[in-house]
Amino acid sequence: MLRISTILTCALLVLAPCTVEADSWVQPEIKTYPSKADGYSFTVEPRLFGSQLFPFKERSTGRADVGADSEYPKGRLVSPSGEVLWERKLVNEVSPVNALVSAGGRYVVTFDNWSSIGYGSDVVVIYGQSGQLIRKLSLGDIVGPRRVSEFPISIGSRWWSGDHQFESEEFLSLSVLAGGSDFFSDEPKFESIRVRLEDGVVVAQ
Repeated sequence: MLRISTILTCALLVLAPCTVEADSWVQPEIKTYPSKADGYSFTVEPRLFGSQLFPFKERSTGRADVGADSEYPKGRLVSPSGEVLWERKLVNEVSPVNALVSAGGRYVVTFDNWSSIGYGSDVVVIYGQSGQLIRKLSLGDIVGPRRVSEFPISIGSRWWSGDHQFESEEFLSLSVLAGGSDFFSDEPKFESIRVRLEDGVVVAQ
């Protein structure tokens, strides 16, 4: 589902991230991600801007407060009964692109950054049962620095991922574009990389 969502996002962006043109992203919206196993859910409230261009202006000017309507993105985990289990500032600059919630709300994992997929130290972020930050991983942490340059890029994003899922209560299975495969083909090939949830360590399959 995550790769399908990414492709749909790409289409909604008038195919900008899929070409050599500069990326053009719509304003992020509040989004809720339900657990596949039960009634837990994770809601992301993005950092909002008066203009879609402001995050890009921030990066070019070095000013972290240009046009910001909200100070930072927030995440909130809610139980099946509606109880807020934890709420905290997220490590992303604006908003993650996707998220997963494990069974029982034990872990929340967010993926990528709004307007810059595949870049940054927080391509994958793991939060624990109380909302504590377990680990954030860059793409280099996941696949190794040498391989990062192999993924297809647009002006603002690096397209690397497929449908991530929880392999078990202990492991996250990341779906990563296989070497030599075309992300935008009808049948791109992906490989699985296992991440241990309790400490965010990438482990051998």
